[in-house]
Amino acid sequence: MKFINNIFLLTLAIFYSLLFHIKIFFINLSNKSFVSKNFDEFIKLNSSFWKKNNRNYTNNKDNKNILITNFVHQPVYTYTESLISKYIQNFYGYNIFGLIDSIDKFGKKLIKSFNVDNFFYYPNISIFQRFFFLFQAFKIISNLKNVDEFINFSRGEINFGRCVYDHLIRNTVIATFNKIDFKFYFFLSEALFCNNFCINLFSKNKFEYMIMSETQFLPSNIIFQHALINKIKVISRVGGPKNIGITLYDSVKDKHTSNIKIKKSLIDKLYIKDKKLFSNKGLDAITKTFENEIQHYDKNSEKNFLKKNNLDTNDLYNYLNWDKSTKTCIIFGHNLFDGNYYNSWRIFRDNLTWFKETLFFIKNLKPEINWLYKEHPSEYGSEFRNTTKSVKEFYDIIGSQDNIKIFPKNFNSILLRDVADCALTSQGSVGIEYPCFGIPVITAGDSFYDSLGFSYNPRNKDEYFDLITDMSKIISKKLTKDEINLARISFYFSNKATRIDHSLLTESDISRKIDLNLFFDQSIDLISKYKEDEDTFKKYLQIQLANNDRNLTAI
Repeated sequence: MKFINNIFLLTLAIFYSLLFHIKIFFINLSNKSFVSKNFDEFIKLNSSFWKKNNRNYTNNKDNKNILITNFVHQPVYTYTESLISKYIQNFYGYNIFGLIDSIDKFGKKLIKSFNVDNFFYYPNISIFQRFFFLFQAFKIISNLKNVDEFINFSRGEINFGRCVYDHLIRNTVIATFNKIDFKFYFFLSEALFCNNFCINLFSKNKFEYMIMSETQFLPSNIIFQHALINKIKVISRVGGPKNIGITLYDSVKDKHTSNIKIKKSLIDKLYIKDKKLFSNKGLDAITKTFENEIQHYDKNSEKNFLKKNNLDTNDLYNYLNWDKSTKTCIIFGHNLFDGNYYNSWRIFRDNLTWFKETLFFIKNLKPEINWLYKEHPSEYGSEFRNTTKSVKEFYDIIGSQDNIKIFPKNFNSILLRDVADCALTSQGSVGIEYPCFGIPVITAGDSFYDSLGFSYNPRNKDEYFDLITDMSKIISKKLTKDEINLARISFYFSNKATRIDHSLLTESDISRKIDLNLFFDQSIDLISKYKEDEDTFKKYLQIQLANNDRNLTAI
Protein backbone atom coordinates (compact mmCIF):
# COMPACT_ATOMS: atom_id res chain seq x y z
CA MET A 1 0.00 0.00 0.00
CA LYS A 2 2.83 2.38 0.90
CA PHE A 3 4.65 1.56 -2.36
CA ILE A 4 1.51 2.28 -4.40
CA ASN A 5 1.02 5.58 -2.57
CA ASN A 6 4.66 6.56 -3.26
CA ILE A 7 4.23 5.72 -6.97
CA PHE A 8 1.09 7.89 -7.02
CA LEU A 9 2.94 10.81 -5.40
CA LEU A 10 5.85 10.41 -7.81
CA THR A 11 3.43 10.52 -10.73
CA LEU A 12 1.88 13.72 -9.40
CA ALA A 13 5.38 15.17 -8.94
CA ILE A 14 6.24 14.35 -12.58
CA PHE A 15 3.10 16.08 -13.89
CA TYR A 16 3.71 19.03 -11.56
CA SER A 17 7.28 19.26 -12.87
CA LEU A 18 6.13 19.33 -16.47
CA LEU A 19 3.76 22.21 -15.73
CA PHE A 20 6.43 23.99 -13.71
CA HIS A 21 9.04 23.81 -16.47
CA ILE A 22 6.57 25.04 -19.07
CA LYS A 23 5.72 27.97 -16.81
CA ILE A 24 9.41 28.78 -16.20
CA PHE A 25 10.12 28.63 -19.94
CA PHE A 26 7.61 31.40 -20.65
CA ILE A 27 8.68 33.42 -17.61
CA ASN A 28 12.28 33.35 -18.84
CA LEU A 29 11.17 34.45 -22.31
CA SER A 30 9.56 37.55 -20.83
CA ASN A 31 12.11 37.98 -18.05
CA LYS A 32 12.57 41.64 -17.23
CA SER A 33 15.49 42.76 -15.16
CA PHE A 34 15.42 45.55 -12.59
CA VAL A 35 15.42 48.91 -14.33
CA SER A 36 16.40 52.33 -13.06
CA LYS A 37 17.28 55.57 -14.80
CA ASN A 38 20.51 56.05 -12.86
CA PHE A 39 21.84 52.48 -12.90
CA ASP A 40 24.47 53.16 -15.57
CA GLU A 41 25.65 56.24 -13.69
CA PHE A 42 26.02 54.17 -10.52
CA ILE A 43 27.90 51.41 -12.39
CA LYS A 44 30.49 53.85 -13.73
CA LEU A 45 31.00 55.63 -10.41
CA ASN A 46 31.17 52.43 -8.36
CA SER A 47 33.65 50.80 -10.75
CA SER A 48 35.88 53.88 -10.67
CA PHE A 49 35.62 54.08 -6.88
CA TRP A 50 36.81 50.52 -6.36
CA LYS A 51 39.63 50.85 -8.84
CA LYS A 52 40.95 53.69 -6.72
CA ASN A 53 40.35 51.80 -3.48
CA ASN A 54 41.87 48.50 -4.59
CA ARG A 55 45.45 49.66 -4.21
CA ASN A 56 46.42 46.64 -2.07
CA TYR A 57 45.14 44.16 -4.65
CA THR A 58 47.14 42.45 -7.34
CA ASN A 59 45.94 39.36 -9.15
CA ASN A 60 46.46 36.52 -6.69
CA LYS A 61 48.51 33.66 -8.08
CA ASP A 62 48.26 31.41 -5.01
CA ASN A 63 44.69 30.33 -5.73
CA LYS A 64 43.31 32.36 -2.82
CA ASN A 65 39.74 33.21 -3.71
CA ILE A 66 36.52 34.73 -2.38
CA LEU A 67 33.09 33.56 -3.55
CA ILE A 68 30.09 35.92 -3.57
CA THR A 69 26.73 34.14 -3.71
CA ASN A 70 23.69 35.96 -5.03
CA PHE A 71 20.39 34.09 -4.82
CA VAL A 72 18.08 36.57 -3.10
CA HIS A 73 17.85 38.66 -6.29
CA GLN A 74 17.37 41.94 -4.46
CA PRO A 75 19.78 44.85 -5.12
CA VAL A 76 20.41 45.71 -1.46
CA TYR A 77 21.60 42.16 -0.77
CA THR A 78 23.77 42.04 -3.89
CA TYR A 79 25.34 45.43 -3.19
CA THR A 80 26.08 44.67 0.47
CA GLU A 81 27.60 41.25 -0.19
CA SER A 82 29.77 42.64 -3.00
CA LEU A 83 30.88 45.46 -0.73
CA ILE A 84 31.99 43.02 1.98
CA SER A 85 33.93 40.97 -0.56
CA LYS A 86 35.93 44.05 -1.61
CA TYR A 87 37.04 44.67 1.97
CA ILE A 88 38.33 41.12 2.24
CA GLN A 89 40.07 41.47 -1.12
CA ASN A 90 41.77 44.64 0.10
CA PHE A 91 42.87 42.94 3.33
CA TYR A 92 44.36 39.84 1.72
CA GLY A 93 44.64 40.39 -2.04
CA TYR A 94 42.34 37.48 -2.90
CA ASN A 95 40.52 37.06 -6.21
CA ILE A 96 36.74 37.45 -6.23
CA PHE A 97 34.33 35.12 -8.03
CA GLY A 98 30.58 35.57 -8.29
CA LEU A 99 28.11 32.68 -8.04
CA ILE A 100 24.82 33.70 -9.63
CA ASP A 101 21.79 32.24 -11.34
CA SER A 102 22.44 31.77 -15.04
CA ILE A 103 19.70 34.26 -16.00
CA ASP A 104 20.55 36.93 -13.41
CA LYS A 105 21.73 39.70 -15.75
CA PHE A 106 21.05 42.52 -13.32
CA GLY A 107 22.92 40.85 -10.46
CA LYS A 108 25.89 40.21 -12.73
CA LYS A 109 26.07 43.87 -13.80
CA LEU A 110 25.88 45.01 -10.20
CA ILE A 111 28.63 42.63 -9.05
CA LYS A 112 30.80 43.52 -12.08
CA SER A 113 30.68 47.17 -11.00
CA PHE A 114 32.92 46.08 -8.11
CA ASN A 115 35.46 45.07 -10.78
CA VAL A 116 34.61 41.39 -10.52
CA ASP A 117 35.07 39.60 -13.83
CA ASN A 118 34.95 35.93 -12.87
CA PHE A 119 31.62 34.14 -12.48
CA PHE A 120 30.18 30.71 -11.88
CA TYR A 121 26.62 30.16 -13.04
CA TYR A 122 24.05 28.12 -11.17
CA PRO A 123 22.03 26.49 -13.98
CA ASN A 124 18.31 25.94 -14.19
CA ILE A 125 17.54 22.28 -13.70
CA SER A 126 16.47 20.79 -17.04
CA ILE A 127 13.39 18.61 -17.37
CA PHE A 128 15.56 15.53 -17.94
CA GLN A 129 17.65 16.29 -14.85
CA ARG A 130 14.42 16.85 -12.96
CA PHE A 131 13.17 13.37 -13.86
CA PHE A 132 16.49 11.82 -12.87
CA PHE A 133 16.50 13.47 -9.45
CA LEU A 134 12.79 12.84 -8.94
CA PHE A 135 13.54 9.12 -9.13
CA GLN A 136 16.41 9.63 -6.69
CA ALA A 137 13.96 11.41 -4.38
CA PHE A 138 11.52 8.52 -4.80
CA LYS A 139 14.17 6.04 -3.61
CA ILE A 140 14.94 8.18 -0.56
CA ILE A 141 11.34 8.90 0.47
CA SER A 142 10.35 5.25 0.03
CA ASN A 143 12.57 4.48 3.02
CA LEU A 144 11.16 7.24 5.24
CA LYS A 145 8.17 6.68 7.51
CA ASN A 146 6.88 10.20 8.03
CA VAL A 147 7.49 13.96 7.82
CA ASP A 148 9.72 14.01 10.90
CA GLU A 149 12.03 11.40 9.39
CA PHE A 150 12.08 13.44 6.18
CA ILE A 151 13.13 16.57 8.08
CA ASN A 152 16.00 14.66 9.69
CA PHE A 153 17.17 13.10 6.41
CA SER A 154 20.88 13.57 5.73
CA ARG A 155 23.35 12.09 3.31
CA GLY A 156 26.86 12.22 4.72
CA GLU A 157 27.32 15.59 6.39
CA ILE A 158 24.64 17.29 4.26
CA ASN A 159 21.19 17.58 5.80
CA PHE A 160 18.52 17.83 3.10
CA GLY A 161 15.29 17.51 5.06
CA ARG A 162 15.40 20.71 7.11
CA CYS A 163 16.02 23.11 4.24
CA VAL A 164 13.62 21.29 1.89
CA TYR A 165 10.83 21.39 4.49
CA ASP A 166 11.56 25.07 5.24
CA HIS A 167 11.62 25.86 1.51
CA LEU A 168 8.42 23.87 0.99
CA ILE A 169 6.52 25.90 3.60
CA ARG A 170 7.80 29.19 2.23
CA ASN A 171 7.02 28.42 -1.40
CA THR A 172 3.69 26.66 -1.01
CA VAL A 173 2.54 29.02 1.76
CA ILE A 174 1.23 25.98 3.61
CA ALA A 175 2.27 26.35 7.23
CA THR A 176 2.54 22.68 8.18
CA PHE A 177 2.50 19.22 6.64
CA ASN A 178 1.27 16.18 8.55
CA LYS A 179 2.17 13.77 5.78
CA ILE A 180 4.50 13.67 2.81
CA ASP A 181 2.92 14.88 -0.44
CA PHE A 182 4.17 15.11 -4.04
CA LYS A 183 5.87 18.49 -3.54
CA PHE A 184 8.31 16.84 -1.14
CA TYR A 185 9.55 14.88 -4.16
CA PHE A 186 9.71 18.02 -6.30
CA PHE A 187 11.76 20.14 -3.87
CA LEU A 188 13.96 17.24 -2.77
CA SER A 189 14.86 16.76 -6.45
CA GLU A 190 16.03 20.40 -6.52
CA ALA A 191 18.12 19.88 -3.40
CA LEU A 192 19.74 16.77 -4.90
CA PHE A 193 20.46 18.69 -8.11
CA CYS A 194 22.08 21.46 -6.06
CA ASN A 195 24.10 18.91 -4.12
CA ASN A 196 25.48 17.55 -7.41
CA PHE A 197 26.37 21.08 -8.53
CA CYS A 198 28.16 21.81 -5.24
CA ILE A 199 30.23 18.64 -5.35
CA ASN A 200 31.49 19.66 -8.78
CA LEU A 201 32.03 23.35 -7.89
CA PHE A 202 33.94 22.82 -4.66
CA SER A 203 36.01 19.87 -5.87
CA LYS A 204 37.39 21.90 -8.78
CA ASN A 205 37.80 25.30 -7.09
CA LYS A 206 39.31 26.48 -3.84
CA PHE A 207 37.95 29.39 -1.82
CA GLU A 208 39.11 30.96 1.42
CA TYR A 209 35.86 32.86 2.05
CA MET A 210 32.28 32.73 0.86
CA ILE A 211 29.89 35.68 1.32
CA MET A 212 26.30 34.57 1.98
CA SER A 213 23.80 36.58 4.03
CA GLU A 214 20.78 34.32 3.44
CA THR A 215 21.80 30.79 4.42
CA GLN A 216 18.28 29.31 4.49
CA PHE A 217 16.17 27.67 1.80
CA LEU A 218 17.22 26.34 -1.61
CA PRO A 219 19.77 26.45 -3.12
CA SER A 220 21.53 28.59 -0.48
CA ASN A 221 21.46 26.16 2.44
CA ILE A 222 22.93 23.25 0.47
CA ILE A 223 25.70 25.52 -0.87
CA PHE A 224 26.29 26.83 2.67
CA GLN A 225 26.72 23.33 4.09
CA HIS A 226 29.09 22.31 1.29
CA ALA A 227 31.22 25.41 1.88
CA LEU A 228 31.64 24.55 5.55
CA ILE A 229 32.43 20.92 4.75
CA ASN A 230 35.15 22.19 2.41
CA LYS A 231 36.59 24.31 5.24
CA ILE A 232 35.60 27.59 3.59
CA LYS A 233 34.97 30.43 6.02
CA VAL A 234 31.48 31.80 5.46
CA ILE A 235 30.77 35.49 6.02
CA SER A 236 27.12 36.13 6.86
CA ARG A 237 25.84 39.68 7.08
CA VAL A 238 23.64 40.40 10.11
CA GLY A 239 21.07 43.19 10.33
CA GLY A 240 20.87 45.96 7.80
CA PRO A 241 20.27 47.54 5.48
CA LYS A 242 22.57 50.24 6.94
CA ASN A 243 23.33 49.05 10.46
CA ILE A 244 25.12 45.74 9.90
CA GLY A 245 27.29 43.18 11.60
CA ILE A 246 29.19 40.11 10.44
CA THR A 247 29.03 36.53 11.64
CA LEU A 248 31.94 34.28 10.71
CA TYR A 249 31.28 30.55 10.29
CA ASP A 250 34.39 28.38 10.24
CA SER A 251 33.16 24.92 11.25
CA VAL A 252 30.68 22.45 9.78
CA LYS A 253 29.48 21.89 13.37
CA ASP A 254 27.76 25.28 13.08
CA LYS A 255 25.80 24.45 9.92
CA HIS A 256 22.46 24.68 11.77
CA THR A 257 23.42 27.63 13.97
CA SER A 258 21.66 30.96 13.49
CA ASN A 259 23.92 33.80 12.38
CA ILE A 260 22.69 35.86 15.34
CA LYS A 261 23.51 33.16 17.92
CA ILE A 262 25.35 34.64 20.91
CA LYS A 263 28.22 32.89 22.68
CA LYS A 264 27.81 32.98 26.44
CA SER A 265 31.55 33.58 26.87
CA LEU A 266 31.18 36.96 25.14
CA ILE A 267 28.34 38.01 27.45
CA ASP A 268 30.32 36.84 30.47
CA LYS A 269 33.23 39.07 29.40
CA LEU A 270 30.97 42.14 29.36
CA TYR A 271 29.40 41.07 32.64
CA ILE A 272 32.80 40.85 34.30
CA LYS A 273 34.14 43.98 32.59
CA ASP A 274 31.37 46.31 33.78
CA LYS A 275 28.03 44.70 34.60
CA LYS A 276 26.29 47.94 35.54
CA LEU A 277 27.47 49.92 32.50
CA PHE A 278 26.46 47.34 29.88
CA SER A 279 23.25 46.44 31.66
CA ASN A 280 22.21 50.11 31.62
CA LYS A 281 23.15 50.38 27.95
CA GLY A 282 20.96 47.37 27.21
CA LEU A 283 18.02 48.74 29.18
CA ASP A 284 18.32 52.09 27.43
CA ALA A 285 18.40 50.40 24.00
CA ILE A 286 15.42 48.10 24.61
CA THR A 287 13.37 50.90 26.21
CA LYS A 288 13.95 53.24 23.27
CA THR A 289 13.10 50.44 20.87
CA PHE A 290 9.81 49.73 22.62
CA GLU A 291 8.97 53.42 22.81
CA ASN A 292 9.77 53.82 19.10
CA GLU A 293 12.53 56.36 19.74
CA ILE A 294 14.95 54.28 17.73
CA GLN A 295 14.20 52.08 14.75
CA HIS A 296 13.36 48.49 15.59
CA TYR A 297 15.94 46.00 14.34
CA ASP A 298 13.11 43.86 12.86
CA LYS A 299 11.31 45.65 10.03
CA ASN A 300 8.12 43.71 10.74
CA SER A 301 8.21 44.14 14.50
CA GLU A 302 8.66 47.90 14.34
CA LYS A 303 4.97 48.04 13.36
CA ASN A 304 4.20 46.93 16.91
CA PHE A 305 4.99 50.27 18.47
CA LEU A 306 3.73 52.77 15.89
CA LYS A 307 0.18 53.28 17.12
CA LYS A 308 -0.13 56.52 19.05
CA ASN A 309 -3.28 57.02 21.10
CA ASN A 310 -4.38 57.65 24.65
CA LEU A 311 -5.41 54.06 25.39
CA ASP A 312 -3.63 52.70 28.45
CA THR A 313 -3.51 49.46 30.44
CA ASN A 314 -6.77 50.30 32.23
CA ASP A 315 -8.49 50.64 28.87
CA LEU A 316 -7.00 47.30 27.78
CA TYR A 317 -8.24 45.47 30.90
CA ASN A 318 -11.67 47.03 30.45
CA TYR A 319 -11.74 46.05 26.77
CA LEU A 320 -10.82 42.45 27.62
CA ASN A 321 -13.10 42.44 30.67
CA TRP A 322 -10.26 41.11 32.81
CA ASP A 323 -9.44 41.67 36.45
CA LYS A 324 -6.02 43.28 36.98
CA SER A 325 -5.29 40.99 39.91
CA THR A 326 -5.23 37.89 37.67
CA LYS A 327 -1.80 37.13 36.21
CA THR A 328 -1.40 37.42 32.45
CA CYS A 329 0.75 35.39 30.08
CA ILE A 330 1.36 36.66 26.54
CA ILE A 331 1.68 34.16 23.68
CA PHE A 332 3.76 35.76 20.94
CA GLY A 333 3.04 34.42 17.48
CA HIS A 334 5.56 33.77 14.72
CA ASN A 335 5.67 34.20 10.99
CA LEU A 336 4.14 30.88 9.94
CA PHE A 337 5.89 30.69 6.57
CA ASP A 338 9.39 32.05 7.09
CA GLY A 339 12.37 30.77 9.05
CA ASN A 340 10.92 27.64 10.65
CA TYR A 341 14.40 26.10 10.63
CA TYR A 342 16.58 29.12 11.32
CA ASN A 343 17.94 27.53 14.50
CA SER A 344 19.57 24.19 15.27
CA TRP A 345 16.60 22.38 16.85
CA ARG A 346 12.98 22.82 17.83
CA ILE A 347 10.48 20.90 19.97
CA PHE A 348 7.59 21.23 17.54
CA ARG A 349 7.75 20.49 13.81
CA ASP A 350 7.03 24.08 12.74
CA ASN A 351 5.62 27.36 14.01
CA LEU A 352 2.00 26.46 13.33
CA THR A 353 2.30 23.10 15.12
CA TRP A 354 3.79 24.88 18.15
CA PHE A 355 0.96 27.41 18.15
CA LYS A 356 -1.86 24.88 17.78
CA GLU A 357 -0.55 22.44 20.37
CA THR A 358 0.01 25.29 22.83
CA LEU A 359 -3.56 26.51 22.38
CA PHE A 360 -5.02 23.02 22.77
CA PHE A 361 -3.06 22.62 26.00
CA ILE A 362 -3.93 25.92 27.70
CA LYS A 363 -7.57 25.55 26.67
CA ASN A 364 -7.90 22.65 29.09
CA LEU A 365 -6.06 24.24 32.02
CA LYS A 366 -7.85 25.68 35.01
CA PRO A 367 -8.64 29.36 34.30
CA GLU A 368 -6.16 30.65 36.89
CA ILE A 369 -4.19 32.71 34.37
CA ASN A 370 -5.27 35.02 31.57
CA TRP A 371 -3.73 34.24 28.16
CA LEU A 372 -3.37 36.95 25.56
CA TYR A 373 -2.32 36.07 22.02
CA LYS A 374 -0.32 38.61 20.01
CA GLU A 375 -0.10 37.70 16.32
CA HIS A 376 3.18 38.30 14.54
CA PRO A 377 3.26 41.70 12.77
CA SER A 378 4.28 40.07 9.48
CA GLU A 379 0.73 38.70 9.31
CA TYR A 380 -0.81 42.17 9.29
CA GLY A 381 -2.42 42.79 5.94
CA SER A 382 -1.02 39.59 4.40
CA GLU A 383 -3.13 38.40 1.51
CA PHE A 384 -1.90 34.85 1.00
CA ARG A 385 -4.50 32.75 -0.73
CA ASN A 386 -5.52 29.33 0.59
CA THR A 387 -3.31 29.72 3.63
CA THR A 388 -3.67 29.54 7.36
CA LYS A 389 -3.99 32.68 9.42
CA SER A 390 -3.10 32.33 13.09
CA VAL A 391 -6.20 34.28 14.15
CA LYS A 392 -8.42 31.79 12.32
CA GLU A 393 -6.59 28.94 14.00
CA PHE A 394 -7.06 30.68 17.34
CA TYR A 395 -10.84 30.90 16.97
CA ASP A 396 -11.09 27.35 15.58
CA ILE A 397 -9.35 26.01 18.69
CA ILE A 398 -10.30 28.44 21.48
CA GLY A 399 -13.58 29.83 20.23
CA SER A 400 -14.85 32.17 22.89
CA GLN A 401 -13.14 31.62 26.23
CA ASP A 402 -13.06 34.36 28.83
CA ASN A 403 -9.45 33.92 29.94
CA ILE A 404 -7.90 33.36 26.47
CA LYS A 405 -8.14 36.28 24.04
CA ILE A 406 -6.43 38.05 21.15
CA PHE A 407 -4.60 41.32 21.68
CA PRO A 408 -6.70 44.03 19.98
CA LYS A 409 -4.94 45.83 17.12
CA ASN A 410 -6.14 49.31 18.11
CA PHE A 411 -3.82 49.22 21.17
CA ASN A 412 -0.12 49.99 21.11
CA SER A 413 1.92 46.83 21.62
CA ILE A 414 4.07 48.49 24.28
CA LEU A 415 1.16 47.84 26.67
CA LEU A 416 1.97 44.12 26.49
CA ARG A 417 5.11 44.83 28.49
CA ASP A 418 3.04 46.52 31.16
CA VAL A 419 0.47 43.71 31.55
CA ALA A 420 2.70 40.66 31.03
CA ASP A 421 3.67 38.50 33.99
CA CYS A 422 5.15 35.84 31.72
CA ALA A 423 5.45 35.11 27.98
CA LEU A 424 5.60 32.20 25.55
CA THR A 425 7.52 32.10 22.27
CA SER A 426 8.71 29.27 20.10
CA GLN A 427 12.12 30.80 19.31
CA GLY A 428 11.51 34.52 18.88
CA SER A 429 13.28 37.68 20.04
CA VAL A 430 10.67 38.10 22.79
CA GLY A 431 12.81 35.71 24.80
CA ILE A 432 15.60 38.28 25.05
CA GLU A 433 13.43 41.43 25.08
CA TYR A 434 10.98 40.74 27.91
CA PRO A 435 13.51 39.42 30.46
CA CYS A 436 15.14 42.87 30.16
CA PHE A 437 12.06 44.10 32.06
CA GLY A 438 12.07 41.21 34.53
CA ILE A 439 9.40 39.19 32.71
CA PRO A 440 10.14 35.43 32.44
CA VAL A 441 9.83 33.76 29.03
CA ILE A 442 9.38 30.08 28.09
CA THR A 443 10.73 29.00 24.69
CA ALA A 444 10.14 25.87 22.60
CA GLY A 445 13.43 25.35 20.81
CA ASP A 446 16.92 26.61 20.15
CA SER A 447 17.20 30.38 19.96
CA PHE A 448 20.03 32.86 19.63
CA TYR A 449 19.91 33.48 23.41
CA ASP A 450 18.92 30.10 24.89
CA SER A 451 22.26 29.35 26.54
CA LEU A 452 22.66 32.74 28.21
CA GLY A 453 20.82 32.03 31.45
CA PHE A 454 17.70 34.21 31.57
CA SER A 455 14.98 32.23 29.73
CA TYR A 456 13.25 28.91 30.37
CA ASN A 457 14.38 26.49 27.67
CA PRO A 458 12.68 23.08 27.83
CA ARG A 459 14.16 20.33 25.62
CA ASN A 460 11.02 18.33 24.84
CA LYS A 461 7.22 18.55 24.89
CA ASP A 462 6.86 17.10 28.38
CA GLU A 463 9.21 19.73 29.85
CA TYR A 464 7.49 22.48 27.83
CA PHE A 465 3.98 21.62 28.98
CA ASP A 466 5.14 21.03 32.58
CA LEU A 467 6.49 24.59 32.64
CA ILE A 468 3.19 25.94 31.33
CA THR A 469 1.34 23.95 33.97
CA ASP A 470 3.60 25.52 36.61
CA MET A 471 3.23 29.02 35.16
CA SER A 472 2.01 30.46 38.47
CA LYS A 473 5.20 29.26 40.18
CA ILE A 474 7.38 30.76 37.44
CA ILE A 475 5.57 34.09 37.79
CA SER A 476 5.90 34.04 41.60
CA LYS A 477 9.57 33.11 41.43
CA LYS A 478 10.36 36.04 39.10
CA LEU A 479 13.73 36.63 37.49
CA THR A 480 16.77 37.38 39.64
CA LYS A 481 18.75 40.60 39.29
CA ASP A 482 21.59 38.61 37.68
CA GLU A 483 19.20 37.13 35.08
CA ILE A 484 17.79 40.57 34.25
CA ASN A 485 21.31 42.00 33.91
CA LEU A 486 22.32 39.13 31.63
CA ALA A 487 19.28 39.77 29.41
CA ARG A 488 20.04 43.49 29.16
CA ILE A 489 23.72 42.92 28.43
CA SER A 490 22.81 40.32 25.82
CA PHE A 491 20.36 42.68 24.15
CA TYR A 492 23.00 45.40 24.02
CA PHE A 493 25.60 43.00 22.64
CA SER A 494 23.41 41.49 19.93
CA ASN A 495 21.73 44.68 18.73
CA LYS A 496 24.27 47.41 19.39
CA ALA A 497 27.79 46.19 20.10
CA THR A 498 27.93 43.85 17.09
CA ARG A 499 26.48 46.21 14.47
CA ILE A 500 27.80 49.37 12.85
CA ASP A 501 26.22 52.01 10.62
CA HIS A 502 28.03 51.55 7.33
CA SER A 503 29.02 54.77 5.58
CA LEU A 504 28.36 53.29 2.11
CA LEU A 505 24.95 51.81 2.93
CA THR A 506 21.59 53.49 3.19
CA GLU A 507 18.31 52.59 4.88
CA SER A 508 16.64 50.88 1.94
CA ASP A 509 13.56 48.85 1.21
CA ILE A 510 14.68 45.21 1.12
CA SER A 511 11.49 44.01 -0.57
CA ARG A 512 10.69 43.68 -4.28
CA LYS A 513 8.96 47.05 -4.03
CA ILE A 514 12.25 48.92 -3.69
CA ASP A 515 12.51 52.30 -5.40
CA LEU A 516 15.62 51.65 -7.48
CA ASN A 517 16.08 55.25 -8.55
CA LEU A 518 16.12 56.34 -4.91
CA PHE A 519 18.44 53.48 -3.89
CA PHE A 520 21.03 54.23 -6.56
CA ASP A 521 20.75 58.01 -6.04
CA GLN A 522 21.51 57.54 -2.36
CA SER A 523 24.33 55.08 -3.10
CA ILE A 524 25.90 57.50 -5.60
CA ASP A 525 25.74 60.24 -2.97
CA LEU A 526 27.37 58.07 -0.29
CA ILE A 527 30.16 56.94 -2.61
CA SER A 528 30.89 60.58 -3.41
CA LYS A 529 31.11 61.45 0.31
CA TYR A 530 33.08 58.38 1.43
CA LYS A 531 36.13 58.93 3.66
CA GLU A 532 38.25 55.89 4.37
CA ASP A 533 39.54 57.17 7.70
CA GLU A 534 35.93 57.37 8.95
CA ASP A 535 35.08 53.81 7.87
CA THR A 536 34.74 52.13 11.27
CA PHE A 537 33.14 49.03 9.76
CA LYS A 538 36.31 48.30 7.77
CA LYS A 539 38.43 48.72 10.90
CA TYR A 540 36.41 46.29 13.02
CA LEU A 541 35.94 43.76 10.21
CA GLN A 542 39.72 43.54 9.76
CA ILE A 543 40.15 42.91 13.50
CA GLN A 544 37.41 40.26 13.45
CA LEU A 545 38.93 38.33 10.55
CA ALA A 546 42.46 38.60 11.91
CA ASN A 547 41.31 37.11 15.24
CA ASN A 548 38.94 34.64 13.57
CA ASP A 549 36.15 35.92 15.85
CA ARG A 550 32.57 34.75 15.32
CA ASN A 551 31.15 38.27 15.74
CA LEU A 552 32.21 41.69 14.57
CA THR A 553 32.41 43.57 17.88
CA ALA A 554 32.71 47.33 18.17
CA ILE A 555 33.34 47.87 21.89
